[in-house]
Amino acid sequence: MYTVPDNAGLGDRVRVEVFSASGELVRTIDTFEEEVRHEGVTHPVGSPLIALSWGLGLPRGSQALRQVVGVLAAGAEAADPVVYARQWADEPVRGETREVLIALTVGDTSVPIAAGAALARAAGVIDVGEDDPRYGTSVDRYLIESEVVQADIYHGSYSDPYWGPVHYDPDDLDNGINPYGEPTLADPVRAERPVGDGRHALRFLYVSPYGSHAYFLPDPGLAWDVNTFGAQQVASFLASEGAEVSDDPCLATADCPFLIPIEPMP
Repeated sequence: MYTVPDNAGLGDRVRVEVFSASGELVRTIDTFEEEVRHEGVTHPVGSPLIALSWGLGLPRGSQALRQVVGVLAAGAEAADPVVYARQWADEPVRGETREVLIALTVGDTSVPIAAGAALARAAGVIDVGEDDPRYGTSVDRYLIESEVVQADIYHGSYSDPYWGPVHYDPDDLDNGINPYGEPTLADPVRAERPVGDGRHALRFLYVSPYGSHAYFLPDPGLAWDVNTFGAQQVASFLASEGAEVSDDPCLATADCPFLIPIEPMP
């Protein structure tokens, strides 16, 4: 995270004017009233209010904006994974199912984790109707109420004395080894469903207590290397042709007995 004096060059200045029902100007907002972090930049309290992202400059809720959104949505709809997720198994094309592992990283706001959860719902991996006896509610509602889908650490409910604000860990793939102080239940979600000759699955990888966009290069210095685990979990899923999703902790190492050894290069 870094700051830029007066937010210079980061976006157009914005001024918000609030009027009463009688048309009287009652408030003007032209500075940030609380610290905001966006795409790696910290905007301090009192710094000039700016547009954090580029856009078309159209007023919110206007007819012109709705027209633009409608046109863009029509163009993008065919490529939306939520649209074709049911074709993986529930409505397969040419009768051929496709087993899918949806791997998300907790706290990802770059590729929003909420979008990945929506994809899993569309594919039927996250149950939205039936209550899960482990949680007393549906898995979908559990992920929402535990703030996994929200992924907003700065307005969340969880904190650790050492790490400060942290994200919830719904899958506990490290079985509590990494010392992040993350809250989790004894019964991890690790959502799956049978499809065809294999399985659909959803996994939440806990890379950092502060959230992360994807996992990184292998790091054997970690108590439990989630980076190696994530890569090898996907590899083992593909090697089984979607028949099995392994959560074996040894995937975080090079010592799994079911992995084919790689011969050193001469």
